[in-house]
Amino acid sequence: MDKFPNELSGGQAQRVGIIRGIIHRPELILLDEPFSALDSLNRKNLQDLIKEIHQNSCATFIMVTHDEEEAQKLATKTLEIKALKQEQ
Repeated sequence: MDKFPNELSGGQAQRVGIIRGIIHRPELILLDEPFSALDSLNRKNLQDLIKEIHQNSCATFIMVTHDEEEAQKLATKTLEIKALKQEQ
């Protein structure tokens, strides 16, 4: 890629970040809202990339998302955590 980091699009920057995180083949990969700032095309491309990486690695992926449909599409197992209300 012939661009400086500040010249990357949001989708490109997200892909670079994920690739940097997996290059050393970690056993655990944490993704915190990895698609939140992306348009629909880049969101789909990055989802496909993550699925491909997951299928070709031995790593466990833990992803935080507020999008239930996205979680169902990408996950082999899901855990839903509901917000607890604090009472005074």
